Amino acid sequence: MVYYKWRESFSNIWHKTKCEVLEHNNKTAKIKLLEFGKNQRPAGSVMRVHLKSLVGFPSVEPSPDLEWQKYTYFE
Repeated sequence: MVYYKWRESFSNIWHKTKCEVLEHNNKTAKIKLLEFGKNQRPAGSVMRVHLKSLVGFPSVEPSPDLEWQKYTYFE
C-alpha cells in the first residue's frame, strides 16, 4: 500500500492519504488519490508529487551503467 503524506498549511499537522502510483521518474511520481487529499481534492484526482512524499514506495536509484543520462535532457 502506498501513501501520500502532506502537511497542512500554517500548522504542523501531517496527514496520510492512500494513493496509486500511475508513473514515476527519478524525482516525481504521478499518483491517483484513493481518498480525499491535500486541499480537499476528491478521490480519483491525479497529482504530480515528489517521491519523498510517498510512503511505502521503493526509491528509484539511477543505474550505474547509465550515469551519463542524468546530465542529458532526454530519456
